[in-house]
Amino acid sequence: MYIPKYFSQTDFEAVKDFIAGSPLANIMASNGDSVEMCPVPLLWQVDEQNPLGYLMGHVAKVNPIVKTDAKNWKVVFTSQGHYISPNWYATKAITHKEVPTWNYQSVIFSVTPQLINQQPL
Repeated sequence: MYIPKYFSQTDFEAVKDFIAGSPLANIMASNGDSVEMCPVPLLWQVDEQNPLGYLMGHVAKVNPIVKTDAKNWKVVFTSQGHYISPNWYATKAITHKEVPTWNYQSVIFSVTPQLINQQPL
């Protein structure tokens, strides 16, 4: 994904805060000629073995993404965003060159999944 330098976020605490505020992620994994995708709420966890932290969530065993042999998943967190009208720009009346856009935030991770098989309670 192309990220203009002035939109890049380098503060990892801000990234973790964004995840906490928008925890529904889309997980993608390549499965040969196709891509499996599923929305999953994920939480950022920290423990003694992982002081930097890791993402944790639940995916049902029957979900096709679990059956992929992909060693790398893409995880995308996205804010709801909002429409930006060209009429909001003061120069619109002068130049007529402004265009509409969509303002949003996203965080993308490349992760190596570690699947843990747990029995129901």
